[in-house]
Order: sequence, then structure tokens, then C-alpha cells
Amino acid sequence: MRSKKLHGIFIAFRVAAHIFYMSIVQLLDALLGRLSIPSVDARVQQFAQGVLHITRTRVKTSGVSHIDKSQSYVFMSNHQSVIDIPVLFAAIPNSFRMMFKSQLQRVPIWGRAMEKAGFIPIDRKDRFKAIQQLEVAKQSLKKGVSIWIAPEGTRSRTLELGPFKKGGFHTAISLHIPIVPVWIEGAAKVVKPDSIVVHSGLTVSVRIGKPIDTVGYDKSNLTKLMERVRHEMLELSHDR
Repeated sequence: MRSKKLHGIFIAFRVAAHIFYMSIVQLLDALLGRLSIPSVDARVQQFAQGVLHITRTRVKTSGVSHIDKSQSYVFMSNHQSVIDIPVLFAAIPNSFRMMFKSQLQRVPIWGRAMEKAGFIPIDRKDRFKAIQQLEVAKQSLKKGVSIWIAPEGTRSRTLELGPFKKGGFHTAISLHIPIVPVWIEGAAKVVKPDSIVVHSGLTVSVRIGKPIDTVGYDKSNLTKLMERVRHEMLELSHDR
């Protein structure tokens, strides 16, 4: 048991080294003015495939046919593990960026690299600042780059789907961007919440639902949209 834990920690350090290397490369590209949406997409794929290779995590995806690669969406999924991020980048063929907790900006090199890659920090403790940051997300969507949001706002420690935050729904409604419900199954077995120990050689399933049109929704019926997305995500959780 102890040797397995030590092995899991060793893998975590290998992943950290990979992330550090990819972050340095990303910052160098930014310094040299070589950043573009396609170049960042390629770099993100390198990051994701590298993490999955190191952890020997397999990704089983269903529902890809529901989405159009040329369309921008707001992807919303459950969030249980740090491995969710590379898993989603491997599963979803669209160009997309994630919204992340603003506290992660303080992580040396990595935080700066995420910003340069177009990832969007969100400060949920400061409503005014969060609104400004959601405006940045709108600009990405207008450029054809999709956004991934965990509507729960953070990782679930109970593995149950927690209450939803409204911000991402406001963003989708304001631009009439479809919301795609996604369910991730098995990620918490690879890396548990609040743990760095990696359990390698496992399979994570990603189930992509049909896009939900946001046309016709506004502040007055926002709750109905949230309930619909939640329902669709839970339906995906029951699929096998």
C-alpha cells in the first residue's frame, strides 16, 4: 500500500514537471510573439496528451457527433478532479479555453502561462471583478473559441453535483451561445479531490450531450435554463 502511494506521488511529480516545461514553452512563445489560437490549441493538446501518457489514463468519449467543430459553445461539466482538465481537452475536438479560479494566477509560471494561453481567471469572491472577467470570456466566444465552465464553481468533494453558479449561464444567454452539457465519470479515481496521489492505468469516460439553445432565455427564466442543464448532466451520468 505504501509503495503504491509513493508511486502515485512520483507520477504526480512527473506531471508537475511536464506542466512546468509546457508553461515555460508557452511563455517563450508569448515573449517571441508567436501566440495564435491554432498554436495555443496545439500546445494545449501537447499538455493534455502528455499528462494522460504519464498517468496512463485512457479516455473513453461518447456524443462527439452532437457538436460542430466550427461552432463555439459554452461547455459545462461536473468537476471532481484535477485530471478533468486534460481529459476534457483530449475528448472535445473544438478549440476551447477554461475558466479557472483567480487564486491560481499566483502559482509561479503556470498561472502566467494559463493567462497567455487565453484561459480566463474568475474571482467568485468579488462580484464586480467576476463580471469583468466574464466579459473576457465573451470576447473568446466571439472569436469562435469555446469556453469550459464548471457550473458548480469548484471541485465536488462528495462526488455529487453541487449547486450551480449563474455567471456562465449569463454569458451564454447574452451571446445566444448554445450550452453543451458534459459528464465526466471516473476522474476522481485517478486523482481524488484534495490529493496529489495519482492512480495510473485507469479509464475516464466523457459523455457529451446535445447542445441546448439559449435563444429565448433571459434573466427572467434563467433558473429554468440552469435546471435544464442540470437535468441533462444528470441524465448523462446515468448513461453507461
